[in-house]
Amino acid sequence: TGHSTKKTSSACSDIHFISLILVYFSDSIIVYGDTMSGKTMLAKQVVLSLSRQGVLPVYIDCSSEKGHSIIQLIDRAYKEQYGQQDEYLNLPPSKLAVVFDNIHELKLPRKTVGEILKELDRRIDKIIIFSGEQLSMLQSTDSALLEEIVDAYDCYDIMPFNHLQRLQMIGKWADYHYSSIQEQERDALIADSERKLEALLGRSLVPKYPFYIGLMLQAIAMTKENVSQRQVGTYGGLYD
Repeated sequence: TGHSTKKTSSACSDIHFISLILVYFSDSIIVYGDTMSGKTMLAKQVVLSLSRQGVLPVYIDCSSEKGHSIIQLIDRAYKEQYGQQDEYLNLPPSKLAVVFDNIHELKLPRKTVGEILKELDRRIDKIIIFSGEQLSMLQSTDSALLEEIVDAYDCYDIMPFNHLQRLQMIGKWADYHYSSIQEQERDALIADSERKLEALLGRSLVPKYPFYIGLMLQAIAMTKENVSQRQVGTYGGLYD
């Protein structure tokens, strides 16, 4: 793959579309995002998009894995997710894809992670990594190899939306879902949706990241009830 580039998430509300962009346009990807930015949501959608292409993706949540090598994690995930006993890395590389979620929580030295990623790159066609930290900033005494590997990845950041970006997203959502309504009705819909979103965001019930805003707009489209009055989830959010 080419040299890594820094990009931010666009105003696109369709997480499926974003996952297709990641899947089709690069084989080696790192997506950075803060806690509650929607990394895991996007990672699982990427797995679904890959499987629809006839690939056998394995999903590994590194935050819940302790005391295993990455190779062991891959083989175990394949057997658990597909019910197969074959060795995953012995399959044709074109059929393979690994999605690492929360790789920054993997308890391995950076040099070790770098060596493993370099080896996997030769044996697997697609490697997609989701991380809460810049991999080159992880604590270790030897980082040159990992930085070399990371430089070969396309890198993306999931960024929170500001007020103007949210307005643009609401406008595109209204144009897509309500293209047949009159302009006055459209403006009223946008104003009402903006008020509901601002109420949720102001009470910290929804993170200010595009995926969650998209989910709330979908909820508004599916129901006439006041979304700000819906029951909150386990962690105080409507998105749980």
